[in-house]
Amino acid sequence: MQSLLSMTHPDYVQRFGNTTRLEGNDSQSRTRASVHYEFYPAEETRVAWRAYTQTSKVQQVTEEDRATAPTPVFIYRQFSYDSDLHGLGVDVQQGADLGGLGHLIGYGLEVNAGEIAQRRDGFSRNLNDGTPVNMPLNEVFPRRDFPITKTVNAGVYLNDEIALSDSSLFLIPGVRYDYQKLESESDLILENAGLNYPLTELEHDRVSANLGLRWPATDALTFSAQYAQGFRAPPPEDVNLVLFYQLPFVTVTSIPNPDLKPETSEGYELGVAYENPAYALRFSAFDNYYEDFIQSRTLVNTDPGTTPPTQPYQSINIDRVRIYGAELRYLQQ
Repeated sequence: MQSLLSMTHPDYVQRFGNTTRLEGNDSQSRTRASVHYEFYPAEETRVAWRAYTQTSKVQQVTEEDRATAPTPVFIYRQFSYDSDLHGLGVDVQQGADLGGLGHLIGYGLEVNAGEIAQRRDGFSRNLNDGTPVNMPLNEVFPRRDFPITKTVNAGVYLNDEIALSDSSLFLIPGVRYDYQKLESESDLILENAGLNYPLTELEHDRVSANLGLRWPATDALTFSAQYAQGFRAPPPEDVNLVLFYQLPFVTVTSIPNPDLKPETSEGYELGVAYENPAYALRFSAFDNYYEDFIQSRTLVNTDPGTTPPTQPYQSINIDRVRIYGAELRYLQQ
């Protein structure tokens, strides 16, 4: 609300100046069970696998009294966000001599499936006689701001650390395949919101590559360089988020974007690291170029012809974005 108007704005004072009590209780919990096991089936070979299941819960509860309002009212609001995730991963490392060069080959996979469910609830009643009163913004509860969403993510990778002959220079090529599937599910709570936007289902995959160089100049000093391609599928909240708030001075909406594209990138990085028993000093400079950069909840336009004016927000793709910079880190050993 602060981004829409000042606290001294007359509409703000009229709407929120009657609050005589406001209490909140936020809670967050995570339950995780995992199994990790690694073994060495042959010389210079390491295999590690893991399986996990995780449940996360976020809940926010607020209670508010507006005792000096024309109709004194008690307002109760509750927000919940639940996430379940189950996954399996395998990593293998093998040493080998190929073509007269030393190789440390790594490959593996990661697969997980999850479900996200969000919900808002609330009620209000007259402080004097306890009779029901319409909720502020005339919202009807319970409601969801985006549908129950199921996700499947999978990744497979292969890389190799090659020790070039007669030098301490290491060449590190790699390739990765990523897959994501997103399914949306409607229910009576979502339909209760009365916003008739189509649900979106997405399926994306991408092959990306990277190439690195590492040069341990001395036992303490190491130089590095890297080129890497990146991929990020649209998050569920950016695809299907639906919000609608009609305030006296503005109507705020969030519009789903079923045409949101995955974000891809190319990045370059140079680094140098110095380490001794007392401390570690690391410096890196990076330059990243993005295509179809995902910018969440952007104000796409304002329609002053409506009463009150409408401000719609939507997650969008930006054709090209560049992010560059440098980082210096000092670590006491």
